Amino acid sequence: TRNLLQLLTLAPGVTSPLTNNSAIGRNSPNVSVNGSRVTQNGYQINGVDGTDTSLHVFADVGVPAPESVAEVNAQTSLYDASASGAGGSVQVITKSGTNVVHGAAYEYFRNELLNANDPNLQAVGERRPVMRRNVYGATLGGPLQKDHAFFFVSYEGLRQRQSCYASGDKLRENWNVPDRDPAARSERTGARPGGENPRPELREIQA
Repeated sequence: TRNLLQLLTLAPGVTSPLTNNSAIGRNSPNVSVNGSRVTQNGYQINGVDGTDTSLHVFADVGVPAPESVAEVNAQTSLYDASASGAGGSVQVITKSGTNVVHGAAYEYFRNELLNANDPNLQAVGERRPVMRRNVYGATLGGPLQKDHAFFFVSYEGLRQRQSCYASGDKLRENWNVPDRDPAARSERTGARPGGENPRPELREIQA
């Protein structure tokens, strides 16, 4: 997902939910570092505190484009007083301009034709969901005054088209998708596949 905050999940002592690369948005992980809460992590961009002041989680913080980042420092313990947070600490340094004008343009493309189908959808004969993502942008840097002042700008855009599927109950009700788990069906209705009802109270409620 081109999210630099996901680098923190590779550090020892860090736990986080499994990243869903089909999710819409930044997809920033909420990580627990060495048993601390997910709200105790610190985040800085160019020395400025970038932590979400409301929820104190990574899900809502600004994430620069990787093409504009020069350095990422992820620390989980034994950091000095310049780093904030009682859990993990992430410091990001963005690129700077130089005496030479330089720039780049890029685009990353994803399409459902290049993806494998979800095993659950494949089991009931459903096709791959629509997943079309275009991430594009450009960077430009150079001198304002040689050897003294420089500029660097970065832009990134995202266009995404994605489909979703309804819950299992809706699939069974609206599209007659078969129930592949009779045991689970018996827990919902109180009826076993053979017809015996071990939970008559459910039958009375349903009646």
